[in-house]
Amino acid sequence: MHCKNFSIIDIGDREYILAPAYDLLAVWLADPSDTEEMAMAFTVGGEKKGFDRTTFLTAMIQSGIEDRLGERIIRRMCSFRPQWEELIGMSFLPDTMKDDYLKLIDSRIRLL
Repeated sequence: MHCKNFSIIDIGDREYILAPAYDLLAVWLADPSDTEEMAMAFTVGGEKKGFDRTTFLTAMIQSGIEDRLGERIIRRMCSFRPQWEELIGMSFLPDTMKDDYLKLIDSRIRLL
């Protein structure tokens, strides 16, 4: 399993912000034998859960995001599917990996 990191950006004057995106390539594409759905396992009720709408909302709520806002975030994320396709199409990934990436995004959208 690949342990994800957060990345920060130095904006000057000793100020830093959280990078809006980091490590966007899904590890599964490079290593299909990696069965972990997410780098950091979520626990709901003491039980490890995979990636689905409930787990994602629970993680947001546990992070202090109200459930109504979490729902809005999910809807907005899902609406960006065309932009993902465009960016992946412009990438240097092999065509087969581009197809696999889009399939992975579509499967995640269905779960959300």
